[in-house]
Amino acid sequence: MMNLSSLSRACTISCLGFACLVIVTALGFAWVGVGVMGVCVFGSFYCVKKAQSTINFITHTCHQLRKGDFEARLIHTSGQSELTNLMNAVNDTLMFVNRRRLWNM
Repeated sequence: MMNLSSLSRACTISCLGFACLVIVTALGFAWVGVGVMGVCVFGSFYCVKKAQSTINFITHTCHQLRKGDFEARLIHTSGQSELTNLMNAVNDTLMFVNRRRLWNM
């Protein structure tokens, strides 16, 4: 089973928060619904910031490659989220390029 990435978690949290807001407001507890939605917004914000951090790390590694550092690698690639799969694909491509580069020397 695949773990949710931070972006997927943010989307799920937002949808659950909105659903709770609608249900609780329909029951007449609007302030509780607003509170729940506020907590969900902050949870979504945290997940999005975490995903942005991972994307920035991937981007930084790609910039290192562009500068000729073919030993650069993406570390901490455990799990099965979408971003982890992207990091593993970049690492696999780097290994392929490195082998081809060394083969042609």
